[in-house]
Amino acid sequence: MNVNTASSLVLQAFIGLDDLLAEMVISQREGADGVAGTEDDQAFMSLGQFYNLIGGLDRQSQRALGQLLTVKSDHFSVHATAELGLLQRSVWAILRRSGRQVATVAWQERPGNLEPY
Repeated sequence: MNVNTASSLVLQAFIGLDDLLAEMVISQREGADGVAGTEDDQAFMSLGQFYNLIGGLDRQSQRALGQLLTVKSDHFSVHATAELGLLQRSVWAILRRSGRQVATVAWQERPGNLEPY
């Protein structure tokens, strides 16, 4: 699980963080403006940074969680909608990255706005 993209609920359910700690993680990631996906975002560069923020984990717990957690992703969801005059086309895809290679895992497109699976 990527600690840089997991929702508050996932952090709580998967790691057992309480609501306050999960929201601290989200706030750290979103930066000063509190909005994800902007220039001031502060992604965790290592699990050590993540562990330092949440605190309270001994080395054994960190090693055990380290088998399940990451700060990098190899799968991404992409959703794009284009409009030209009255025409609208949406595409939704799941991509997998391996080094510099990117492969399409799933692809769906259709006229209008497309909701992911």
